[in-house]
Amino acid sequence: GCVGGGGQPCLATDAVRAARTAGLYTDDEKSVIRMSHLNPEVQALYKDYLGEPGSEKAEHLLHTDYRKRDLYKFAK
Repeated sequence: GCVGGGGQPCLATDAVRAARTAGLYTDDEKSVIRMSHLNPEVQALYKDYLGEPGSEKAEHLLHTDYRKRDLYKFAK
């Protein structure tokens, strides 16, 4: 997901987002498999269950659509 995206905590500060970004880049640099389409587990998922990338099943299960939502109000 995106750093600071919809699934992230609402109260994250700029410093928290910067630290999260740095951590993600560090993890990525250390990864043996850096591209998801080369990941054997992803390849097996498509082969055994989803079919081809972009298939109707893959689109239904892996993709979302975006729509306007009210902002969550929370107490400080």
